[in-house]
Amino acid sequence: MRPIMWSLDLAGAYSSDLYLEGVSRMPKMDLIYTQELKEKLDGGDDFKFVMTLGEWEYRMTRIPGSMRISTIEEALKTLDPKDEIVLYDSGPPCTASRIACRILKARGYERVRRYAGGLEEWASAGYPLEGESVG
Repeated sequence: MRPIMWSLDLAGAYSSDLYLEGVSRMPKMDLIYTQELKEKLDGGDDFKFVMTLGEWEYRMTRIPGSMRISTIEEALKTLDPKDEIVLYDSGPPCTASRIACRILKARGYERVRRYAGGLEEWASAGYPLEGESVG
């Protein structure tokens, strides 16, 4: 069986639920903003920081300290429901972290938040990025 990518899961079982709930309307408490995220990373807080895009995107550009999880299967295998988890993607127009957040919450992961600004906002703030495309 082929793994289901977060960004492609709209064709899966969750698609109607996500559409009806309005995947773009996440509660504010599910979000983390740039300054708080920067403080958590600088402070060495214990949390899982997850890029929800594919391997190629992760290799090219990522926020330092993050890991990549691109499928539901990887997430369920790698993340503990008790973990504090922060998800991100490329930026506001991308739905990958929104979908991942909804799916994880539906699976009992209660401490999940989303960095909605993603790579785009992080770079705009002048914070460091790493990867093959960063020079």
